[in-house]
Amino acid sequence: MIPFSSVSQAQVHSNFINPTVQFPPVLTPMMHVPSPPAIHFQLPYNQLSTLTYDLNTGEALSRVPLYAVARLGFDADALSPDLSGSDREVLMNFTLSYPLGTLNSDHAGYASFDLTVLRGQAVMQAVQARLQHQFPQTWRNLAENQLPQSLQLNELLVLPFADAAYAFDAMKEAETGPNFLFMRMDFDQGMLAGRQFGRGGASMQNPSILDWRLSPGSFSMSGSLLIGEDGTETLLPANLATQRFRFRQVVRHVSNDGQGQFPNGIRFGYVVEYSAEWFPIGHSLGQILYSLPLAPGEKVKIAVVDWARSDNASRAEKTGFVEQLQHQQVRDRSLTEAVQVALREWQSGSSFMAGGSQATSGGGQIGPFSVGVGNVFSLGGASSSSEGTRDVSADTAQRISDSFQQATTAMRELKSTVILQSEQAEKSNVQTRVVVNYNRGHAQTILYYEVLRHYRVITRTETVRPALIIPQGIQPADALKNIDSILSLRFLLEAVLLDPRLNSAFDALLRIKAGDKRHARAMAKFNALAKPANPADIMFSRVALTFVTGEDATIEPAFVDIYLKDNTSLVHKVNDGGQDFDTGERTHVNNLNVPIKWGNLRGFGVHLEDENSGSDWDLVHFKVVGITNEGVTQLLLDVPVGQSIDDARGNTGEFPAIQAPPPPARPEAPDRTEFVTAEDEVASDMLLHHLATNADYYSRILRLNGSADSRVSFLNGQTIGGRPVLDLVENKALETLGDGVVYAVTPAAESFLSGLFNAELVEPSSQLTFTEQLATLPTRGVFGEIKLSHNLATELLDTEHNYDWSKSVIPDNGPEITGVDAGSRAQKPEGLAPSPFPNNIVNVVSPQALPDPTGLSGAFGLMSAMGPFRDMSGMNQLGPFLQNLSNNATQLAAEAQKGASKKALIDSIRTSKELTPAEKTELIKAALTGAVQQANAPATPPAGATQAPAAGGGAAQPPATGTGGTPGPNTPAPAQPNGGPPPGTPSTPAPKPKGPVQLQRTASKTRLLNFVFMYDTGKPMVGNYHITLMALNTNEERAGGVAFDPNAISGSTNTGSIVRVTIPESFGEKSDIRITITGEITSPVQFKKNSKIEAWSQPIETIEVFARAEFKATETYKVSQPTQDNEITVSYSKNAQDQISNATASKKGITVTVSNAVKGKVEVPLLAEAEDTVTLGAAGTYEVTDTDTVTRTEGDTKTITVKHFLKSIKDGAQPTIKAAK
Repeated sequence: MIPFSSVSQAQVHSNFINPTVQFPPVLTPMMHVPSPPAIHFQLPYNQLSTLTYDLNTGEALSRVPLYAVARLGFDADALSPDLSGSDREVLMNFTLSYPLGTLNSDHAGYASFDLTVLRGQAVMQAVQARLQHQFPQTWRNLAENQLPQSLQLNELLVLPFADAAYAFDAMKEAETGPNFLFMRMDFDQGMLAGRQFGRGGASMQNPSILDWRLSPGSFSMSGSLLIGEDGTETLLPANLATQRFRFRQVVRHVSNDGQGQFPNGIRFGYVVEYSAEWFPIGHSLGQILYSLPLAPGEKVKIAVVDWARSDNASRAEKTGFVEQLQHQQVRDRSLTEAVQVALREWQSGSSFMAGGSQATSGGGQIGPFSVGVGNVFSLGGASSSSEGTRDVSADTAQRISDSFQQATTAMRELKSTVILQSEQAEKSNVQTRVVVNYNRGHAQTILYYEVLRHYRVITRTETVRPALIIPQGIQPADALKNIDSILSLRFLLEAVLLDPRLNSAFDALLRIKAGDKRHARAMAKFNALAKPANPADIMFSRVALTFVTGEDATIEPAFVDIYLKDNTSLVHKVNDGGQDFDTGERTHVNNLNVPIKWGNLRGFGVHLEDENSGSDWDLVHFKVVGITNEGVTQLLLDVPVGQSIDDARGNTGEFPAIQAPPPPARPEAPDRTEFVTAEDEVASDMLLHHLATNADYYSRILRLNGSADSRVSFLNGQTIGGRPVLDLVENKALETLGDGVVYAVTPAAESFLSGLFNAELVEPSSQLTFTEQLATLPTRGVFGEIKLSHNLATELLDTEHNYDWSKSVIPDNGPEITGVDAGSRAQKPEGLAPSPFPNNIVNVVSPQALPDPTGLSGAFGLMSAMGPFRDMSGMNQLGPFLQNLSNNATQLAAEAQKGASKKALIDSIRTSKELTPAEKTELIKAALTGAVQQANAPATPPAGATQAPAAGGGAAQPPATGTGGTPGPNTPAPAQPNGGPPPGTPSTPAPKPKGPVQLQRTASKTRLLNFVFMYDTGKPMVGNYHITLMALNTNEERAGGVAFDPNAISGSTNTGSIVRVTIPESFGEKSDIRITITGEITSPVQFKKNSKIEAWSQPIETIEVFARAEFKATETYKVSQPTQDNEITVSYSKNAQDQISNATASKKGITVTVSNAVKGKVEVPLLAEAEDTVTLGAAGTYEVTDTDTVTRTEGDTKTITVKHFLKSIKDGAQPTIKAAK
């Protein structure tokens, strides 16, 4: 390594200060001005740090003003031996005092002086000026002989309180560090007595990490700074740099031998890195920004409205509407329908029915018994038989031929570009102030000062690194001429664009690229689009010829003449003659000998040849349909003829054929202007021109931000001294210089490259120079200061006049501030709605619908009109007949039995020995009139008599028998002691013969459904219910119900909670069933000892639908009511006489009554042991599960608290219906 001085003298002396200072010449009248002498200054210290302490207490002393001065002189031991005696004496006695400034010790007693200023040019220039002006001969001798001399620091004095009597020499008393001096100064009371301490200020001239290491406590709290008049304001400045910036400079190396670069253009240079640090050193007041004068007693109201608004509306719309339709439709439909219906029906019916009825009755007396006998016989029968045969036959034929062809070509395109931007931003800040001068004697002026902040800015050299300047093979400016490259580099270019107005041009490039893509796709589709088929090119290989013949038919062969546009014709033979052209329509499909193109057809004609000696031909209509090989048909001719054609080569002449339509027009090729707008092209041209004009600027951006992979491939291809450049430099572009990119040299390659380029390496040292300056910046806000006028505005105090200002209040106030509005100024942007698309103009015409075949529907209509087979069994006539026979027999049997009974009764009366004759006469008379009945008369008809059962229908059955309940449907009536009917059974008189009796029809099979009502806790739920079953498809209903009276049942468990409904077996086989339950739930009689609930009822209504499969499989349904738990606390008081009062309940809406019963007295069976009975008016409660009683006695009053745990119906809940397993 070599010292830095040689390099700086050669190339970079403008950037660095040579420790061997070369003094600039001083202008004198002399003709010859020698070069300044060479003076070396070796200063090993950068900083002087001090600590101030109280010798008696050992505490740090703050705010001690410290004044430092450095005294420089020449080193006597290092003086040149070539000096003369006088010059040696001058230099040995030379002394230069350089003030270092004044600092105040901080709260930790610490202060530090920056000694690096002694290395600056100002110190060297002061030494030079001192020698030149005071000792000019010595200075001239040193300059002419260029005798180098050494300058040294002789003394470094610190003067506390600027008192020379207490000077501390740091060169003698301080401790020496690697590059700093550290001195402790102790003060006794005598030294501090009467001293004026500072008001605060800076304690460090150049804060650094060394200051933090020497005095960490100095950085925990900054020293205060007093500013303002009389030091009324305190600010706390910071000691650390608030901002630090780094920047670099590239210096090319030029060797003395001219070897500055290699043939490939690679050059050697240096990258000098600098740093700039900003240290805040305090605040001060600047210019007066505003002043507010106030007269004595004046009051001013100020309104400050700070309003900001920004409106920017944006709308970007690009509408592309392209409508292109190429439609070609060909329809050929041939419908042939043939229906043959044959219906043969044969039926035979036979029925036979017979009925018989016999009733026998008689009467007589056998001993004590009476006997009656009767006999009636009835017989009926019927027989019916019928046969029938029905035969229906139908035949229909239909033939429809239809041809339809349509060709449509259309193209429509709409392009619309709308750009509208809308953006709104609002800000308002409203402040009102009232400023009053309460001084009645002086005017007052409020001065608002600008607050300035001062910074100490130090710019220093950090590093000097060797580097290689490598030319770039590819010019980045070439990439700025291609749209794809510009878009790929948009993330770099957009952020550094010199003209921000061109930012939108990148979007224009995107739209141009997208438009070109769309144009390319449209061209591809256009090129791939097949040329529209020309109908004139259709080739017909067959023709369908339809002839309609009038009254005169012919047996001659017919020929069709086909006329072509080239004035030639073809003759096509239709048939060989015979009966083909009888009266009516005939169609012949023939193959053409030569396929004919539609575009070549001109017309058709018909003629006959006399081959079979036939007659003339009455041709009414002629039709020609062309058929292609693919089976596509096209109508070529359809004309009425109305001519009689002679059988001897008679002809119809030429009929013009239907000509082929012109081919559809092919759309034009899409144009690029339809996809790219002129506005986007203009924006693109402006951006490309801007990039080309500033190519050097953007080339630097692209070179510095290239990818690392691309640099690897480039650097690996460059060699220096046989070694790849990639091994010699770091893969990072630091800067550009011309067309070259600067890369830092790796430490391992520095010696190799310095020798190769004959360059010198710079060793970074503390001698690298720095610059120091003071920067002042304004801060936000102002500093207010009040100044009073010097002249008194009032007269001298006169005690005889009013001088008490509290009694003379100034009533005048400033006018109120009005019109201050901070409301929104926003406006709704207009024109943001998108443009609607136009309606389509191209529509595809659909062919006319053809009729559907109807012959088959007519056949089915005939079959349905015939209806089903007739009923020939005769059951409708036999049924009433047999029923009348049965009713007559039953009636006769009943009359016979009645007569026999009467006879037996009369015989029994006559033979009785206990009766008197008069009594017998009365009883016989009564028997004959029906007033006396036999006690053991049978309640049912005798055996053998037929009785029709009642129809089951859907009548509801009574509930099953429970405790104390009524008989159920399957429970026999209990027998009576006297053998009579059950109680409550009304006697049924014998039917009176009033005409023929109708026989009741026996019921079909039935099902029994059970509905069990219970709470969700399993308790039975009694009440009055009505059940309706509805078949949803047939609206067939079945209903049943149950009624329950709670007052008639005591201790029941499930009585009144089951409903049975009898329905036909077929009910619900074809439909879902809806079950509707309505009615009301009623409360039980009693719940628990000492607790009961007042009677209540609650209506219910619930509906559920069951699928027919589930309904058929279910016999029992569970109706469950949701419940909830409740707690009610009842409190009541009793006096000494057991009289109850003040009964209250804890729950709102619950009524409470408490009754007292004598123990043992049975008023209610379940309350025999009760003393106090609590009755709760809690509707919906069906069970008291438990009670908890607490009794508290105070004097003659007992307070009883009973907590009742209840089960109640859930509020708002209806029962659910579910199928039970």
